[in-house]
Amino acid sequence: EVIPSDALQIACSLPNDTWYFEIEPENGWISVPQQVSGFVWAFLVAAMFSFVYWQTARRRVRDAEHTAAMEQLAEQAQAANRAKTRFLYNMSHDIRTPMNAILGYTHLLQQHLDEPERAQEYLGKIETSGTVLLGLINGVLEMSRIENGKITLHEQVGFSDALLEQLQGIFAPDLAAKNLTLTCTQQVQHPYILCDVTKIKEVFLNLLSNSVKYTPAGGHITLHIAETPCAKAGFASFTVTETDDGIGMSAEYL
Repeated sequence: EVIPSDALQIACSLPNDTWYFEIEPENGWISVPQQVSGFVWAFLVAAMFSFVYWQTARRRVRDAEHTAAMEQLAEQAQAANRAKTRFLYNMSHDIRTPMNAILGYTHLLQQHLDEPERAQEYLGKIETSGTVLLGLINGVLEMSRIENGKITLHEQVGFSDALLEQLQGIFAPDLAAKNLTLTCTQQVQHPYILCDVTKIKEVFLNLLSNSVKYTPAGGHITLHIAETPCAKAGFASFTVTETDDGIGMSAEYL
């Protein structure tokens, strides 16, 4: 008789011999209901562990997404702070120039009150510098727009001749104080352009104020505006060239 492989062998010791019995349940060691129950329990345990693992993995993903979002918000806040710092630095730098012009022309006006023509000229310079200063101060009110990454351009017709004349008037006191010569030239076909005049002036004020600051006494500063071809209809392109006798700019800023 073939002995089943899963039979249980039991040894019985007798006085003169040892008998071996092979035992196997008629319906097998594990009944069909037990097998089904075992499969069910195994499935439930596996499902439970899978659910716990899925919840843990999902929580980790949410935590990672939350951490990434917080890092992004922190980076945006830092970028906004850096933008504010640069904005305030540039504003304080730009405001100083027309303010010095107003103070300088006011002092000259006090000395020439008995000369109507010169007094009228100084009053015009003061008015021009005051208008530029007001435009710069209004730019401070755009801080909230800077935080949102949006700046509104206030477009109006600008005239290149008037811009150069105003710049020479604003910087005249500083130029005289250091005995500097400022020469402004232009080569344009469209002197009247639609632009944000205040922001254009900010660029030129920042550029020329650095030149005046770093050009040694008795030096020369030249500013040239040249119109270049523009492929976009209705638009104009300009190249501004500034040269002086100062120390110049390092290569990293060019």
